[in-house]
Amino acid sequence: MLSKTTRPRRLFGFSPLTANGNWTGYLFAHPYDNDNTDYSFRVNNAVKYVSPTWNGVTAEGMYAFSNQAGGFANNRLYGAALQYQHGGLTLGASYVKMNNARSTDAAGAVTGDNTFDASSQQNVGIGATCEFSNALIGFAYSHVDVYDPTANAYFTGTTQPAGGRWKSWKFDNFEINGLDHVTPTFYVGAAYTYTQARVDSTVGAFNPKWHQLSMKLDYDLSKRSSVFVEGVYQHAMNAHTGTDFDYAYIPGAADIASGPNQYVVRLALLHQF
Repeated sequence: MLSKTTRPRRLFGFSPLTANGNWTGYLFAHPYDNDNTDYSFRVNNAVKYVSPTWNGVTAEGMYAFSNQAGGFANNRLYGAALQYQHGGLTLGASYVKMNNARSTDAAGAVTGDNTFDASSQQNVGIGATCEFSNALIGFAYSHVDVYDPTANAYFTGTTQPAGGRWKSWKFDNFEINGLDHVTPTFYVGAAYTYTQARVDSTVGAFNPKWHQLSMKLDYDLSKRSSVFVEGVYQHAMNAHTGTDFDYAYIPGAADIASGPNQYVVRLALLHQF
């Protein structure tokens, strides 16, 4: 949730408890990857500490500097994560706060690939997974606050409401996911996500909502190669904002849909080096 620098360096608290951050990829991300489970943005200038594990509990903290003279808080990021593991049970939580990620400070914490241009953003996520002999079930919840937003990296059409400007975007994501190894070389996974948002503007408040159902079939051809097919369906409940919030969009699709429904199917061959 907090970092996309390299996989070994990302914070472990929340994202690995989602389908997208664990056993599948970006098609399963939540709308606009608002909580960064797909690691849409990278974190620069970061100092990170991971504690030793004590009775199954591991803590982690990170601070990314703005590197701007006279602007200590401009384009900085800080966050923390906590994880508990016992047998097949994993619990996790994480928090991240960004200040002015839209800044022109090219040497700051988040530059060039931020999902939202905003004065500030904070993400909170909690989740759990439970592994059985050959199956896994998980639940994840995240809340995202975005203040004074001016752009969304996934919007290709209208961003601002007619005759006004956005004051805040707030998202709540609820996900349940599961995975079953039918055989040692074949697994089936599925996830359902419900996202509700409150987007406030100078001309009114709106409440867009999204339902997303995802499924994946994966077959191992060898120890390093597999073939898989995954499909995602999303239904957006039109909030009549007059912006791209009114249409379905699955991260990884070619563009935002022209209506409330969108389907994406992906067939791929994977070889790991």
